[in-house]
Amino acid sequence: KPVPQQNRYRKRRDMNKITRTLEKALLEGGTLLKRAMNRPKRIRYKNKSPVSLVTEADKRVERRIIDTIRHRFPDHAILAEESRWRYDRKSSHKWIIDPIDGTTNFAHGLPCACVSIAYEEAGSLKVGGVWRFDRKEIDAWLSENDSFGLSEKTCFL
Repeated sequence: KPVPQQNRYRKRRDMNKITRTLEKALLEGGTLLKRAMNRPKRIRYKNKSPVSLVTEADKRVERRIIDTIRHRFPDHAILAEESRWRYDRKSSHKWIIDPIDGTTNFAHGLPCACVSIAYEEAGSLKVGGVWRFDRKEIDAWLSENDSFGLSEKTCFL
């Protein structure tokens, strides 16, 4: 059964807002990561494990990303690595965040870290992005099953 034109337009508009939010959250998180790279790092260990690190920068980047998403989508669920935030588990909209993917590299001053965010709708990943420190750009993808635009987008900072 074909989707009425009005619903298709609304879905496209909603996905555009989601991709703009994703891009904004990645840029803001990436900017904080970039600033923190050459500063002294406060390192803690998760679950008393010597190999599972968390830094103050992880928490700061994650907080900024969550604030950006919650500002535009207050009813969406959020799963974030460091704080284990979960909003409204009944929501069919979920954001998945790794504020500093490569925390061990980051903690040791190696520029091999990134900010990773994905958006899931009704259990299906729809869009995601990675802000890469080594290239200072965003690599993003859209689900092939949705025709919201390009399947890949790169934005240079």
